[in-house]
Amino acid sequence: MSIETKAYDGKFVTNTLAGLSLQDVLLMNLPMDYKEKSTLNEHLSINRDNMPDEEARPVMKYLCLGNGGHVISTDDDLVTPIPIEHNPTDAAPYNIIPLVLRTVDDDLTDTLREDYALRRLEEHGGTRYWAYYLKRLDYRSVSVLNYYTKVSDGEATITDFDYSDLNLYPTAPEMPDYDYEVTDSLVPTDGDYVHASANVSIPLGTFDVQELLNVSNILYGDPRKAVVSEFCLCSGVDTSATGESEVGSPFIYTEAMGVQICIFLTTFANMAYQNSGITYDMDIGNTEPMVLAPGQIATTVTNSTIV
Repeated sequence: MSIETKAYDGKFVTNTLAGLSLQDVLLMNLPMDYKEKSTLNEHLSINRDNMPDEEARPVMKYLCLGNGGHVISTDDDLVTPIPIEHNPTDAAPYNIIPLVLRTVDDDLTDTLREDYALRRLEEHGGTRYWAYYLKRLDYRSVSVLNYYTKVSDGEATITDFDYSDLNLYPTAPEMPDYDYEVTDSLVPTDGDYVHASANVSIPLGTFDVQELLNVSNILYGDPRKAVVSEFCLCSGVDTSATGESEVGSPFIYTEAMGVQICIFLTTFANMAYQNSGITYDMDIGNTEPMVLAPGQIATTVTNSTIV
């Protein structure tokens, strides 16, 4: 006897208007227009008036976190975190939290600072800290792959797609006699489509976990409250900035400017139970249906994100 199980994934994924606009800018090499009140620089008052040049090309290579993307349900005496979905017009997490909080005399080293951005001075409980709100992601091992999905009777078969002479020299198919004004033959579960995919890993390693436990201890007085329920992929431009130091001379470091959230991933993870860290894999890509038989309708899906 076999037992059938169905996987459940409670995460919400939201592609933002800022991310969709950035695609148009990059595809057509247009000047970048940073809309007012659309950046995390404005949200956090970090170089909020120092936007990148309009010719600079933003890259979605930053991660910010929040802990306001959930509510707690106590139905049936069982405490359950329930994720809250974002709107595509949201420009910040519901409650952004720093990835790092270091006392002014224990700032990140120059080497570690290369992995973080959006730095500012904060005071908590009468103590001053350097806060970092972005982590840079490493895409050096990422490549774009092409897939062909064939759907028959609701069952999908996915194969790698390679271009051939049939694609390089396409011929128009023969169209049968048909009343093309009629479109009532809809088969929503069938139909082939192609998909361009870049699989991206979003890691929070052991170093990140320890820093987030420290952040929770400083902000809430309890490391067990190191909850993360909003993972946000952000675009921006690396720019040289002058950093102030409480124990030495000013220094030059790489800051992120014009930071906009492109993708919200709403979930729930408590860093107090993640000793070895946590990683989310995201399939970032675009999907386009193949031509269906006359009378059938296909819906174009762009900028789809699959977790």
